[in-house]
Amino acid sequence: MIKIFIIHYDKLVTRKNNALKQLNDRNLKAEFISNYGKDKLTLNDKTKFINLSDNKISCFLHHIECYKKIVEYDCDYALILEDDFMFLDKFYIKLKKYIHNLPNDWTFLYIGDGELIFPKNIFNKFKGLVNIFRKHDNSLKYTNCYLIKNTACKKIIKQFNNEKEQINIQIERYLNIFINKNKLKAFFGEPKLASSKLNLFNDFNILNETFNSIINNYINNYELFEETIVYDFNIGSGGIGDCIKFFMFIFELCMKNNIKLYYKKNNIEIEKYIKLKYDKLYIDADKIEQLNNVKIVSPIMYYHNYNYDYIINIKDVFYFTDEVKLNSKYLFPLNITNYISMHLRLGDKYLETDDKFVCCTGDSRIFSEENMYKFIEENYNKNIFFCCDNNNYKLKIKKKYNNIIITNCEIGHSSLSNTTKKQVLDGITEFYILSNSEIIYACSSSGYSIIASKFNNIPLINL
Repeated sequence: MIKIFIIHYDKLVTRKNNALKQLNDRNLKAEFISNYGKDKLTLNDKTKFINLSDNKISCFLHHIECYKKIVEYDCDYALILEDDFMFLDKFYIKLKKYIHNLPNDWTFLYIGDGELIFPKNIFNKFKGLVNIFRKHDNSLKYTNCYLIKNTACKKIIKQFNNEKEQINIQIERYLNIFINKNKLKAFFGEPKLASSKLNLFNDFNILNETFNSIINNYINNYELFEETIVYDFNIGSGGIGDCIKFFMFIFELCMKNNIKLYYKKNNIEIEKYIKLKYDKLYIDADKIEQLNNVKIVSPIMYYHNYNYDYIINIKDVFYFTDEVKLNSKYLFPLNITNYISMHLRLGDKYLETDDKFVCCTGDSRIFSEENMYKFIEENYNKNIFFCCDNNNYKLKIKKKYNNIIITNCEIGHSSLSNTTKKQVLDGITEFYILSNSEIIYACSSSGYSIIASKFNNIPLINL
């Protein structure tokens, strides 16, 4: 039987119970490591670190304690888990298979979350045929679930004890540098066998709680978090889809890492019509300077580092105001309740406004008009709501096909400084109508249609 260590903060009782249940269900046993809780750290414990929160120092020292235990017990290797883990399907059976396929001189086997940076042609060639991949230098796996050899533990302990400079990085990055520097044979198991993505928070049982309860748990523990991020979305930061998608991405990062997230109120029109369900997440500009350990972020900081894989439903975080719902009754036929939607983003180049206000005058999206026409003709018996960022093109499609529905709204991009209040309201109303259709068909690339589909979890199909 593999020796298992679980890193645990002993005040999180429900989290421990969740871990024990998963172990008992698989006839597994583990030793909990909790000597270095953030409220137990001494000044001496902290001397080796700089610019790290107590949470991260605690986690780091708990991993080092696990390595010491592995050496003390003379284990050949052991499994280390962080207490927010969730075993995936057939965990132990697959783990034994992974271990069997490892070479004799392996040192690490990561089987949890993280970034898999690997030559795609090689990964795709062997995906499904093998489960063990040699770690690439730039890849980074998290420390929520991994196996480590006794020999590696001894080397890490020695290096840690001999560090002359204070450590300013988290344990997973420390290990990554250590592996690369010592040219150790570390491996990734794919698919992963455990995840903390399904169990993001401090003190709840993911198996018995709804997504809404998950958010409530975060909100209830909100004041306990030491670090703070302020989301700053203003005119020029992007459109409606950008506002929501970047907030949702950052929101989940903050929930996963126990960071307090605020939404800075900039008094822009978007804030009037799409609102957060939790008022305590809002903060006024003059209150920010009173915060400690705060980082202000804007969408541009995440343009190349975001995804749409939200665990939390958007509708559990944001809601449309009554003004939007009332406006939809003026813009959209009341007798039509069942409809599908097509969204075409032509790009900023085709916005019907003065070019001096447009940030990306060369922005032109690729789409196939032929595919659009074919789709409309094949669905002649369906009501198709057509949403586009160019009014003349909208009218052109409406004139050509009788089953096309368009709104008589004022088109404007909410990111531009000359966009009127009416244009912002109408743009958000079209977004609302789009999000309530049966299916959304995207004619070109746009976060607007992606986020609209995710708002109520309706299918999105690319034409």
